[in-house]
Amino acid sequence: MYANGVGYFDVFLPDLGLRGSDGKFSGQETSFFCLQNEFWRLIAIDTGYNSIGVPILSQIPGISSIPFVGGDCRLRPELIAWLKEVVQPSNDDHRGLIIMSHHQNYSGFETNYRTPATQLWDAGINRPVIWFWGHEHRLAGYDLYGTSKLKSHGRCVGHGGMPVEVDAPKHEPAPLFYDLRTSRDQYGVNGFVNLTFDGPNLCVDYKDLDDTTILWARWVVEGGGMIRILSGEKMINDDKFHVRGFA
Repeated sequence: MYANGVGYFDVFLPDLGLRGSDGKFSGQETSFFCLQNEFWRLIAIDTGYNSIGVPILSQIPGISSIPFVGGDCRLRPELIAWLKEVVQPSNDDHRGLIIMSHHQNYSGFETNYRTPATQLWDAGINRPVIWFWGHEHRLAGYDLYGTSKLKSHGRCVGHGGMPVEVDAPKHEPAPLFYDLRTSRDQYGVNGFVNLTFDGPNLCVDYKDLDDTTILWARWVVEGGGMIRILSGEKMINDDKFHVRGFA
């Protein structure tokens, strides 16, 4: 995406999808998708498409916060139409909802991107969700919170490939957990997250680069599509991995 998405849209997406009898992949036409089963829907949205505002000016701290200068990560009309016409979220669909995006809706460390959450609500996602995002190069999780009507259990999992930033929270909302551990290069510790679906239950395992589970949580989807955390546990004895709760 640092190259304006050329490799992503022109090379990567066409090589996704199902493999046909000719050995070629059918391709994925969009940068958004929905994976679903009887109990859950995982909806991936593209917040990166409109994340860049006015060239050069949008990269300057302070100036980038001026309306119409910085990118607001608004979702494209095509994506909104897909949500309404294909995904068709509604209160009559009682599956648990998981959102995935690049940019955060809120953060205790950096900037809030409010627009996508408002658009999701207006498109019919009208109950709390679990929301996994990246953008910030860190691991952190939050209690139920939101910048608009849509509330989410936010989970920042941007600690995968880039050097991980290590600093304490700067403002509200205060994270439920965050990682201040450092590796040999003095950057934070890289990692990833596994989601395991078992009927109405969801197991979330947060792992580090060595495939060691450092934190886990168990969720369940209940009546009306409401999601609830059942339990969780910190699995490493390190004071730099801060955990104050899971609910």
